[in-house]
Amino acid sequence: MAVVAEVRDYNDELDGYVYLPRMLDKARAKLAGDTDAPRFGCPLDHSSMARLQVYPDDVLALVRVHGDDDRAILAGLQEHGIPGPDDTRFDAYATEHEELLKDVYLRVRPLDRIDDIEPRPGDTVLVVEEGEALISLGERQKRIIRSGQVVRIPPDLPHRIETFGPTPLRTREVFPA
Repeated sequence: MAVVAEVRDYNDELDGYVYLPRMLDKARAKLAGDTDAPRFGCPLDHSSMARLQVYPDDVLALVRVHGDDDRAILAGLQEHGIPGPDDTRFDAYATEHEELLKDVYLRVRPLDRIDDIEPRPGDTVLVVEEGEALISLGERQKRIIRSGQVVRIPPDLPHRIETFGPTPLRTREVFPA
């Protein structure tokens, strides 16, 4: 019988950082091999990490080192240079229930798994060939996309693509065969 890790609520905060406690609980469950707990790396996690300007590997590494010590993990994120809590705030519950559950989100895969992305009429499918992009979908969702990844951007919400990091961004629009 599997033990499901306790995962805090969407709107729980840690020193003003909304959603961070939930994401840290999910990262701990992933590292413990708890496959019944809510999955770390979901679109909400990525939206939070994009606001924090960190990658999943950064979060997992800090959780691996600091375990259940949320404040030490936050200190590690702050050493990484994350923006302040007011600059990263978003309504995770509304994002989940008003967009993600309606299948309106950025679907991202490695380029070699482009066939996993089924575009719909009006979708934009982009490959990041060089650099990294911070893609915003509407006012709520954000995601950092790296070189070698492909993303499906639905037409349901306005989107913005910005260069993220020091390498110039180069993308191309594609459609799966």
